[in-house]
Amino acid sequence: QLTVDQTDDDMIIFKVCLVADTIQGSAYCNQDLARNYQLPPQLRFNVLDDSGVARRLVTHHLMKNTAPGSIKVFGEKPEEVPQFVAESLEYADVVIVDQHLDYDKESYVGTDVITQLR
Repeated sequence: QLTVDQTDDDMIIFKVCLVADTIQGSAYCNQDLARNYQLPPQLRFNVLDDSGVARRLVTHHLMKNTAPGSIKVFGEKPEEVPQFVAESLEYADVVIVDQHLDYDKESYVGTDVITQLR
């Protein structure tokens, strides 16, 4: 069962309820999943997302799974979108962009932002 609730302060809460059984001795569950990828060290990442949680998650995973030269995050305010574009053109090796950037008075589409980086 999946439910979605929205509070008065625009917080969205997802709840998932399911029945699960454990499987003893499962070969899949007991194996380490090999990582078949490796990014070069010292890449400069620029991240654009309007969600603070998403910005923190992406940063955490980049720090955990890569050896970045730098990670810059943008998107807390809409004014940071043009700044992201300018700095990405100048400094970034890799950009990560949210597809739906929604702010109080304006919104952006991630693929439109990406086209500005050509």
